[in-house]
Amino acid sequence: MTGAQTATRASAASSNPVVTASFGGGQINWEDDSTMIYRFTAIERDDKIFVCGAYAGSGSSLNPAFNNQLLRRSTVTVNGETVLRSLAYFYSASADMADSLLVGSETRCRSTSLAAGSVPLEEVQVELRQGRVTIRT
Repeated sequence: MTGAQTATRASAASSNPVVTASFGGGQINWEDDSTMIYRFTAIERDDKIFVCGAYAGSGSSLNPAFNNQLLRRSTVTVNGETVLRSLAYFYSASADMADSLLVGSETRCRSTSLAAGSVPLEEVQVELRQGRVTIRT
């Protein structure tokens, strides 16, 4: 499954934004009935565009491994061009936050290296690539 969600604009501040209802995101449903909810936004900070996000998983004991692999292979794109690889930096919120769709959760941010103002923040997308999941024990 490949999915794309568009970022929403968040105000830049010295601290990372807290998830609000206006953040982009979605839910992944794994075959074992586990789920992962993710939320993200793009901000301008220090003259660069950053992507900030959080996720929470629930379900089987394999869920954290599924989610980590998914986040590692996912990307941030602008107009079809990859500007950031791996979303493994997203903040891992507690499963309790899933009920609120992560609203109120902390986020972690990473720079795309794009200059602030170089593209509209609404064009920043998260591309999730589930692919085949291999669990190493």
